[in-house]
Amino acid sequence: QGLEVALEGFGWHPSQGSPFLFDSVNLNGIIENGAFTIRSMELRLFDGLIQGVAILRADKQPSMTGEVLFERVNAARLGNAVGVGEKFTGGIFGKLRFSSTADSWATIFSAINAEGNFTVRRGSIRGIDLAEAVRRVSNMSVQGGATQFEQLSGSVNFTPTSYQFNGLILDSGLMRSTGQVEVGKNLEIRGKMVLQMRGTANQTRVPVTISGQLDAPELQVGKN
Repeated sequence: QGLEVALEGFGWHPSQGSPFLFDSVNLNGIIENGAFTIRSMELRLFDGLIQGVAILRADKQPSMTGEVLFERVNAARLGNAVGVGEKFTGGIFGKLRFSSTADSWATIFSAINAEGNFTVRRGSIRGIDLAEAVRRVSNMSVQGGATQFEQLSGSVNFTPTSYQFNGLILDSGLMRSTGQVEVGKNLEIRGKMVLQMRGTANQTRVPVTISGQLDAPELQVGKN
C-alpha cells in the first residue's frame, strides 16, 4: 500500500544547472496514493540549516506544499542564487509556508509562492545608505553606499513575479527604520521607509521613498 522512505544525500542539485546546491539532505516519509509525505527533513544550504515538512504530489501536475524553519542562512549566497546578487549580507532566520505547481519537477522551485517572517542578524544592505539620507534631509536623491544593521526583521511574501517585504524594522545603532519594500521580477525596487534617529532630545523622523533598479536604487528624502 505504500513505501517508507529514508533519504540521505550530499552535494545535491534539485535540477541540472540549479543554483541551489545543498551540502546535505536528510529526510524521511512515506509514498502512498500518488503522494510523497515528508514527515521530517533537514537540509544544509548556504551555510544554514533548514528543517520542515512537505507533501509532494504528481497525480495531475507536479506540486508541493510545506512549511520550513531556517536559521543562519547566508544572505549573500542566497541572493546570488535567486538572481539579486550580493545586495544583502548577514544570517537569515525565520519561518515560511510554501506551495508550488509546475509543468515539471525541474521548474517546481521557480513557481513557488511563499509567505512567512524573517530576521537578518548582523548584516548590511549594499547600494542603500539610510544614514546618509537622514543626515542630508534635502530634496536631493541619495545613491550608493551601504547600510549596516544589527537586525532587520519583517514579513515576506514571495511569488514567481515579485518579492514583497512588509512590516520592516531595521535597527542600526542610533537609527531605527520602518516600512515596506517590493522587488519585481525585473529587479525593479519600490518602497517607503521612515527613518528615526534615537538618543537625542529631538528625535528626527525622515520619510524616504526607494525606487529604481535593485543594482542601483535611488532614495528620495522627505517624500511620503
